[in-house]
Amino acid sequence: MKFERAIKGAVLAFFLNVPLVQADEPTLPPENIPVFYVQHGQTATFDGHKLVLEYVPHTTWFSDHPDRLAGSMTAEVFLAAWEPGGAFAGDPPNAALVYHEGDNGKTAIITLSSVKIHDDAGIEYEVEVIKGPLPTNAKNVTLFVDPGGRTNPTGG
Repeated sequence: MKFERAIKGAVLAFFLNVPLVQADEPTLPPENIPVFYVQHGQTATFDGHKLVLEYVPHTTWFSDHPDRLAGSMTAEVFLAAWEPGGAFAGDPPNAALVYHEGDNGKTAIITLSSVKIHDDAGIEYEVEVIKGPLPTNAKNVTLFVDPGGRTNPTGG
């Protein structure tokens, strides 16, 4: 419940007065500022172990107040966080996958690990479901990744 409130609060903070940092170019978050990460996929599939987000153009990052910074990075840069020395190496992050079933919004809480590029247009995660079911197939999904207090995903 606390994680879900943090995600909702972070999303609200993002849409309330968050200046973009070099919005026209991909950027890394500043060092020593924890940020949340957001990925939007046109579709998602889940086979019981692997979650695939298709057509993820970039990963958006943003910080809470007082900094209120935001930017974006390529999927390759974000995935480097799971490499040795990266922020998520050895300690995979939790995330919330938000999707819809009919008119109902749903949220599943998961742990992300073993990440890789999928067919040049998507991201594939090995996942552990913590709470809520993951859909076998869904459209227009959003993944909110909790940094767990960690900063720059590439280890900065």
